[in-house]
Amino acid sequence: MSSKKSLSRYQQVKLILGKAQGDGECPDYDGYGQFWNRPYQEFINMKLYGVRMIVLSDGNNKESTSSTTSSHSCCHDETPEQETSGGCCGSSSVTSANYGDSAASGLIKGLKGQFPFDGTQFPKLMWNSTEVVSATDIKFIADWIDAGCPEEDSSHDEMMRKRHELSTGAASFKVNSSGTNKERRSKGHLAQRINVEELSEEELTAYRNALRVVRSRPEQDRRSFEFWARVHGNSCQHGWEKFLPWHRCQMYEMEQLLQDEDDAVALHYWQWSNKAYLDKKTGNYNIPEAYHLWITEDAIQALEGTDFPDNLADALRKHIGTKFQMLDDLCYEAFYKIEKDNYYKVIKPWKQQIYDLLQDINPMWYPFRYPMKTSYDHVKRKDINKMPTLVDFNHHYPTKTDIQQILAVSTFQQFGGGDAYNESFGVLDMDPHNTIHIWSGGFNPNYEKGVNDPLEPKMGDMLNNLTAGFDPIFYAHHSNVDRLWWLWQQRHPGQVPDDGNSVMVPFNYLVRETYNIKRFGYEYVRTGHYVNTDSNLQISKFKSDDVGATATALENYHQVELKIINVVQPNQSLIVKVFLNLKDPEPGDRDKFPDNYVGSFVLFGHGECIGTAGHCDPPPKSRRTNDVRERHHNTPWNYRFDVTNCVNKLIASGAKDFHVNLLVQDTDGEILDDKLRMEAISLDFID
Repeated sequence: MSSKKSLSRYQQVKLILGKAQGDGECPDYDGYGQFWNRPYQEFINMKLYGVRMIVLSDGNNKESTSSTTSSHSCCHDETPEQETSGGCCGSSSVTSANYGDSAASGLIKGLKGQFPFDGTQFPKLMWNSTEVVSATDIKFIADWIDAGCPEEDSSHDEMMRKRHELSTGAASFKVNSSGTNKERRSKGHLAQRINVEELSEEELTAYRNALRVVRSRPEQDRRSFEFWARVHGNSCQHGWEKFLPWHRCQMYEMEQLLQDEDDAVALHYWQWSNKAYLDKKTGNYNIPEAYHLWITEDAIQALEGTDFPDNLADALRKHIGTKFQMLDDLCYEAFYKIEKDNYYKVIKPWKQQIYDLLQDINPMWYPFRYPMKTSYDHVKRKDINKMPTLVDFNHHYPTKTDIQQILAVSTFQQFGGGDAYNESFGVLDMDPHNTIHIWSGGFNPNYEKGVNDPLEPKMGDMLNNLTAGFDPIFYAHHSNVDRLWWLWQQRHPGQVPDDGNSVMVPFNYLVRETYNIKRFGYEYVRTGHYVNTDSNLQISKFKSDDVGATATALENYHQVELKIINVVQPNQSLIVKVFLNLKDPEPGDRDKFPDNYVGSFVLFGHGECIGTAGHCDPPPKSRRTNDVRERHHNTPWNYRFDVTNCVNKLIASGAKDFHVNLLVQDTDGEILDDKLRMEAISLDFID
């Protein structure tokens, strides 16, 4: 069947029949020859050897109209509620002069091999041809007949054609472009905590907007950022087995605050060991760019409104949009030539205003953060003012090898910390957790000993346990700690803290309630790609657009996972074969294209319903607060595939992106017509 969107359904019917007849000699067909190419009116009214090929009934035949609309809804996949509330997809019911009856039409009987085209009077259509019209194409022709055989498609017909193309794999489903969590959360799925490198500008903007709100609230408001920062300073657990469970709770509480402002927002993680943070030229490490500062024209104009010196404003303008880790870096770039020997003192009267403006531009930036530059070294730093500030601190920035060695630790006591009778640090708590706190907090190069300046502290807040939670990067850091614990849990099942019934203050959780992150409503992926479908649409073939995998994801992934989400149980048992990057899968392609084949799943058919109306309908997604019954027997299912090996092979063959294909078959291997119903798929790259 042609997939050209400019063709009407009538034109596509002619193409299907022409292709099925083939290029050989066409039979006489009662003198009509290629009867499908006869003039439109002649074609829809013709009889072949006395058999009416297309049966139409006029709109005044109420019995026929009623029968047609009850047995063939205009979409063939709408719920009864949709049909009675205004017809297919919100349109009114059929009002054309003619309705079709595909079941009585000789053309459909002939293509299916039904009497009288079952060999008793005539052979199956098409004659003198070895081609077989697929069940999918037969249904397409039947739908066109049932709609009254329109010569030109209306907007409703166009919509129906597009739905048909989607359900047969002739058109592809689009990848959600508004950020993976926006669509996932609206459907009640797990939030994805994504690698901060992979967040889109839209996702970063949403996160900053939510963070800006919670940071604006006073500390005594438990909905505020500072309230939970103080909770960490007063109650955080380190150096024993509650370290990981306690911080998992705090991450969850902060995430809930942000989601109260925007439920499409989630925390993200900072994968410190990724080489993206290493400057190959200098050997220095950097914090994620999302946490850098930058200046805008609006901010400069706001400063000018407070009598900020014109020459300094002009100097700042030269660096609009440029990102820096610290205010010190921006000041050096902007003011060094103006005040070579004393540049920092020039802005000293304006520090608070500058801090406020920069934090408003990017609330992920923090003024009391002084990330160190080197990796494993004796650090010596001097400010540009020539005020000597020596920092004697030897530290080791974590590498991927370090992380793999930590994940290989076999017991929870060694990995996460000792129990109440043997209180001790776990390796993850000691290094890299402690190290990254100290490294990212750092020491202020502009600190003046003996000068009590709250805007120029001796060290960054991340370096101090009491103040670490006030720096927004704290949550990206601890999300990565939490992610590593989750990875370790998958590798070492059953290894848990000693006292699972202990209460964690000030949270209302027991230690054992923290063992499964999905209970808290999230999962970790480097980057996620979500393709929304339509659970009312019955699919024989599925194809997605390319997901838009980033170069960094393809370079750094450890695992790739495909999820088939909320699959509705069919009446008839099905086999669904899963492929990547296969243009149009057919039966047998599993063996022809082994590098593209992912796997298959089987749907155990429900059978025809023997209950009353609604007995076999999927349950509603949300249940009453006090509904404590077990899940409904027809609750939609999810299927998960590890597609890492398949992705590896395709990349080795030159693939730069990926799309998903599904082929729906009967249990005997034949293609079935419109049977798979699902809500979405996702393809997730995992560090």
